[in-house]
Amino acid sequence: MTQESLSAIAHPTLLLNLGDYPDMPAGIDATGLAETIPNAQYAAFSGSWHMSGIGECNMLGRLIIGASGYFTGEVNICGEAAWYRTIIRDEMFDEILPFMKANRARALGAATS
Repeated sequence: MTQESLSAIAHPTLLLNLGDYPDMPAGIDATGLAETIPNAQYAAFSGSWHMSGIGECNMLGRLIIGASGYFTGEVNICGEAAWYRTIIRDEMFDEILPFMKANRARALGAATS
């Protein structure tokens, strides 16, 4: 992707960042994309990170990933409470659904053209 190709995007675009923190890796920080893509909307969910949007880990997942993290020092992606993930997903839907509704007519019009 180049600056030129991104600025040529004609469709409404919604960019969601799971995470909003000063040391966010550049590869997952979508603020630059939002500034480059015309008509882009951007939302960041503070207090979350890129794995907060996945469903709750089952018992086997918690055991395997927890043990792996213990030995490797990596973050345990199953460590977040299920209720917290539900809150993050609800906040995401609060951004996604209005965006989809607002752009539905345009998308349907383009599909019939």
